[in-house]
Amino acid sequence: MASYQSSHHQMQNQRVSLTVQLVRRAHTYTIAVFQIIIMLINEQRQITSYHEQIMYSPKRDCGTKYNLYLLYPNQPKNSFANYSIHIDVFDKITLTYLGSWYLSIPFQFLPVNRIATQLFIQATTMISPLCPLFCGEHGRCVEYINKKFLYFCQCNEGYS
Repeated sequence: MASYQSSHHQMQNQRVSLTVQLVRRAHTYTIAVFQIIIMLINEQRQITSYHEQIMYSPKRDCGTKYNLYLLYPNQPKNSFANYSIHIDVFDKITLTYLGSWYLSIPFQFLPVNRIATQLFIQATTMISPLCPLFCGEHGRCVEYINKKFLYFCQCNEGYS
């Protein structure tokens, strides 16, 4: 029996199992639809090639919990690499960027991690005037919604 379990675990994809519940803070009478993009990032804040998307309508999806699997870019996972989760939210109708969240992945040595979180969608974009990163002419420095004093550079539209 032990040999079966061992070979079974080797065949599993190493991944992060993420359960997300979205909550909209602003209560307006307009119909809102949000595009949520969820990505694994490495310790240099570079985006891996794998991502997931959610289209969220508060009126329709209130209380919904989304279960997602984020696969590590290399199988088996590089045991020396550390990853985190970066989540962006956009207004789907106006294409306005509203913010980003940063989620740490605990126990990086495990082949499968489970994370559950609630994300609160802000009514407006929060741009920090005190951002310490220089993001060049075609980028801007953004502070994560849920991590004060943690910043990243976001490219302007049309740049990468």
